[in-house]
Amino acid sequence: ENTRFQIDKMFTRSIDEGKSAVLDGYIKMTKQLDLNLVAEGVENKLEAKGLLFRGVFQHQGYYYAKPMPIEDLHRWALDHGYTQERVSETLTKTSRSLP
Repeated sequence: ENTRFQIDKMFTRSIDEGKSAVLDGYIKMTKQLDLNLVAEGVENKLEAKGLLFRGVFQHQGYYYAKPMPIEDLHRWALDHGYTQERVSETLTKTSRSLP
């Protein structure tokens, strides 16, 4: 199974600051180890585009949505163009991973 690896927002910020050597190292390592990389704390378009350019396709942060209760996720996702099928699938996976 593919293991999830989260990269902290302090490394995501390095794209804005033009200091992305550590971030690039993390990305290279996770690809070599076949890990699923999730970038945390994405707050603006520049960070999102920089991550996409580097091959990081899973992001979370205020750029996409503010934190919300799981109960609100269904309505938010439908309001933002996700299909009912995709929303139901994601909510099922999410609820299984909660303690």
